[in-house]
Amino acid sequence: MRKGVWAMVFLLCWWVIGPVPLENQTVDGSQPGVDHREVLEKKLKRLDSQTAVLGAEPAAEQTEVFGMKSSAEKKKNEAEKKKIVAEKQKSEKAEPKRQREPEKKKSADTPDRRTDDGKRSVLYFHGPRDKKRVALTFDDGPDWRYTSRILDILKREKVRATFFLVGRMAEQRPDLVRRMVREGHVVANHSWNHPNLARLDSSRVRREVDRTNRVISEITGRSPKLFRAPYGSLDRRVERLIRQRGMIIVHWNVDTRDWDGRSSDRIIRTVRQQAGPGSVILQHTAGRNLENTVQALPRIIADLKKRGYEMVTVPELLKVPAYEEDEGKRESLGAVR
Repeated sequence: MRKGVWAMVFLLCWWVIGPVPLENQTVDGSQPGVDHREVLEKKLKRLDSQTAVLGAEPAAEQTEVFGMKSSAEKKKNEAEKKKIVAEKQKSEKAEPKRQREPEKKKSADTPDRRTDDGKRSVLYFHGPRDKKRVALTFDDGPDWRYTSRILDILKREKVRATFFLVGRMAEQRPDLVRRMVREGHVVANHSWNHPNLARLDSSRVRREVDRTNRVISEITGRSPKLFRAPYGSLDRRVERLIRQRGMIIVHWNVDTRDWDGRSSDRIIRTVRQQAGPGSVILQHTAGRNLENTVQALPRIIADLKKRGYEMVTVPELLKVPAYEEDEGKRESLGAVR
């Protein structure tokens, strides 16, 4: 019984204390003469140092491990990110302002025009929009049927207009050309035979313009400064040829298309809907059937007057000379009185 008790005490001590290493004892794989207690102590110290290192906060410049960053580096990065976002938002706010910056608007008194290299106006579509003024213009005459009736209406209504004359027609009716000028209207160049100038060679374009100017000058004593291309057909070459003659091209921005046989009501409606301050209104005084033009004209004039518009000649509207003889003058009404 006693032996059994002592055996149990020995085993218990063995389990708690462990075996007592004998001097010069060796273990498989270890070097002889090594004190295993020293080895254990070294391992414990190494573990303590590793624990201390693992528990310590890494330096700010330490690279991230497994995607984790130091708190100092995170704060630094967050501050940089906020700075970048703020700069980006600031630039985005400034960019739309530059995009939305409105273009410089044309002044209301600046007509729609094209200029040459010397910045001289050579082509107009309408006049200044700062005043309620419009210009009535008539193409293709004078003829034997409609021109005198249109002149009668203008005289009765005390309205002056601008007539773009075909040279060969002016040659046939010099009496009507003189009447136009006498009653305060302006006569201008609309070519000799009404061709499409863009399809002609340069020499023929020159002849069309020069011959018409010569005939008008012989009839009225004045050489026109204003020109309108038949059909409004132009290219840069034709523009250059007209400019070389010191002439100004005048087109239109309201086309009644009265030559197409439109009803007088439709002609009136076109003018009412499209005409505004500075408008140049296109009609005709020669053609196959312009009866509706004659019928519509008094009503057009009455409607424009009712709306507060003044009807003037093209030179008055654009403030340009009507004839070569007027060049240099401050204002030309274009009338030979």
